[in-house]
Amino acid sequence: MPASRAARPDRAARRCGRPHRAGRTRCDNEGERSFDQPLDWELIWFRRRRKALITRYYNGVTFHRTPISCVGALFFVAVALARVSVAAVTFPLEVKWSAALAAPPAFAPAFDDERVYVSLRTNELVASLIKDGTRAWSVECPMTAAPAAGDGLVYVGSEDAIEARNAADGQPKWRRPIKGRVISLHFNTGWLLAATEAGPVLAMRGADGEILWQRDLGSPLSDAPPAPSGDRLYLALKDGRILALSLQTGDEIWAQKLAEPGAGILPVGDRVFVGGRDNQFHALEAEDGHADWRWKTGADVLGLPVLDERRVYFIALDNILRGHDRNNGSMVWKQVLPMRPFTGPLLSGETLIVPGVAAELNAYNARNGQPAGEKFVLKGAENEEMLLASPPHLTSQDLLILVTRGGQMRGVGSRTTPGPAPAAAPAETNPAAPPAPDAAPPDDPLGPAGAAGTTK
Repeated sequence: MPASRAARPDRAARRCGRPHRAGRTRCDNEGERSFDQPLDWELIWFRRRRKALITRYYNGVTFHRTPISCVGALFFVAVALARVSVAAVTFPLEVKWSAALAAPPAFAPAFDDERVYVSLRTNELVASLIKDGTRAWSVECPMTAAPAAGDGLVYVGSEDAIEARNAADGQPKWRRPIKGRVISLHFNTGWLLAATEAGPVLAMRGADGEILWQRDLGSPLSDAPPAPSGDRLYLALKDGRILALSLQTGDEIWAQKLAEPGAGILPVGDRVFVGGRDNQFHALEAEDGHADWRWKTGADVLGLPVLDERRVYFIALDNILRGHDRNNGSMVWKQVLPMRPFTGPLLSGETLIVPGVAAELNAYNARNGQPAGEKFVLKGAENEEMLLASPPHLTSQDLLILVTRGGQMRGVGSRTTPGPAPAAAPAETNPAAPPAPDAAPPDDPLGPAGAAGTTK
């Protein structure tokens, strides 16, 4: 039973159609009828739906739907559904290609549609092709954080600077000196978000490295990646706070305090799903951060959740994969895992893919949680166990990229040709793009200082 059900509002609040605010128990027409009279279901339906009819354009501008916008939305939904015929990963799996890195990875790799970028312990940044694992280029590049990639660039952080390199050949594009050691980089839809050891979070334009705003949050970020969505940026801090900031300015919109830091944030529609290290999975209201529902687990929630049009799926360190109704939090099913999970699940079609620490992939049916095929176990040349260095990456070509702690890379895919997949799950809102630069960056943005590293 969801924990929120214990604090259920009284009868008056429920009869008035306000299920989430126990303090508001009086209806506008409460004096005109008794609670023994039939409910005005049309009024209740309107009140509950009114909030859902408020949405945002991709750039974060709030609006109420009009008949014209509703017709337009239905048209685009119909077009999208007509185009849905996407392959999905199906088990059993097989290795499509293998590649060996020159040294073990120092950080988790970054990915774009064509390449995987790995920082090695030898201070090299290596780019390999996703389609076959062939090395594309490598550069000498000392790094203090995992790289990030997007929009034709790969971003790296060091002791006192952030720089961007051309994704195709590793050549430097721009370099931005900063104060403090870079400890994390994340790229999303034109935004480059950086955290430094000195404290401030930086929001930069990825195209040229201009710092659009910076903010000292009073606590370091947790391990949960920043989650931009629409005109907002959601962050999890080590002091337990979940913050919603304006993506354009960095101003705080709301804050919600959890008992322990968040492990993963997934904002979708009017909810923000947060897996916590407080042995709970939370669904917060995107409008104000108030708790919509939560579910207590037997251990900390691990990594990011995934969802489809009906359910949200998450894993906790009690070795249980759970599927819950994303609207009310009720548990639909649960599955005890046969191994120690490495991170949160991946969703491909109707298959949930659960990675284990020992480079093991298990598949489960998203409808009922039952096993959905033969498990895949990655072994070395002498049948030795291999450990994952980072979560598997699912590409748009339905290929799983695995990177091990020993410096091995594998491209893994379905053994047979999969059939059409069901409709894609609702996606999180694309964040609004950062403002364009006033002028094009100069031909030599690095200036006389230059950038560390030469292309090999």
